[in-house]
Amino acid sequence: MLINNYQDFDREILLDILDNIKIDRDNESSWHNIVLEIVRNAENLPDEFIFFVYEKSMCSCCRESAVDELIRRNLFTEEIRSECLCDCNSDIRKLAENNS
Repeated sequence: MLINNYQDFDREILLDILDNIKIDRDNESSWHNIVLEIVRNAENLPDEFIFFVYEKSMCSCCRESAVDELIRRNLFTEEIRSECLCDCNSDIRKLAENNS
């Protein structure tokens, strides 16, 4: 609900919540639903939320969306590009190859 209706004053609360989410293969904490909502609402969320998806998500499709958004926001650094060139998702590798 907070992600879908994000306001600037929600930032710290949401970042604290994200910082405490357990990311696991079984999705016990429902982390993937949260990541999906961040991806769906990316244009309305601060950079930190996109970096959270990129850095923490175990879902390569969600990471791909995060990489797209980082590129769109001009936040795609050479370090991130180097990481993406080795990603298991071939579409992320292509994004990195095409955004040097």
